[in-house]
Formats: sequence, structure tokens, C-alpha cells
Amino acid sequence: MMTIMRAGGERLTIHSLRDLASHEADAFKWLESERCGYDVGSIAHREWCRRHWRTFCRYRRIDHLLGTRRIREFDDNSFGSLNDPIFLLRPVVSFVVQRFVHEGWENLHFFLWAESHGFSDRELVDVLSVLDVNSARIDPPWT
Repeated sequence: MMTIMRAGGERLTIHSLRDLASHEADAFKWLESERCGYDVGSIAHREWCRRHWRTFCRYRRIDHLLGTRRIREFDDNSFGSLNDPIFLLRPVVSFVVQRFVHEGWENLHFFLWAESHGFSDRELVDVLSVLDVNSARIDPPWT
């Protein structure tokens, strides 16, 4: 974690995806160790990655795009790019964000289902270009 000063004297903390993941994996390790009655060790970190890494990265991508948490591994220019109230009110944005995070949809999924949900390809491209699904594909720290 690093803090920088922005224009106007505003402090901005830049988080590391690996550090945030380590905190979550440590909590998972503690819970698993409590459940088993002994220290399960580094296996818990690998298991956390297997179960949660992809969704964790997608949630952190949304945090970054909304401007709620700056993540070092994501592009500086995309920070806060979803923080436009008018853009966020568009039904296609809610449709895409929900399925991206909760259901793990990829770009192709959106295009296959867009028409049946009443969204044009143009609307979809507008949202997907901001979301940039591929930038949430980051290798896990523990394998």
C-alpha cells in the first residue's frame, strides 16, 4: 500500500492486489485452521486462490473503475472511469457488471445474450470498453 498526493492536496492510497489478496487468504487460512483444529499452512493460500482469485480480481476491478479503491495492477487512466452517475444508471451497465462479477461472464457471453436482454451491440461495446474484462485476468500469487 502506498499513499500519494493528488492535485488539490487530496491523499490517494494505492493498493496492491497481492497485498489485498494476502489479507483475504490469511483470513481464509485462519478459518480453515480453526475448522480443522490445526494449522493448515500454505495449502490454504493455494486453495483460496483456486476458489476465490478470479472473483476477487473482478471485484477489485470494479472498485478501481468506480474510484473507490486504486489498485496498482490496473491502468491509472481507468481509475474512476465508471464513476459517472448518468452512465451508471444505464440498464446495460448494471446487466454487465452483475454478470461480470457474480457469474464470471466473458465478452463473448455478453454478445450472445445482449439481444435477448434488449441491448444493442453498440451499448454493450460502450460498457465493455470501460470494463476491459481482459485487465482483470491477473495470475494468482500462489499456485
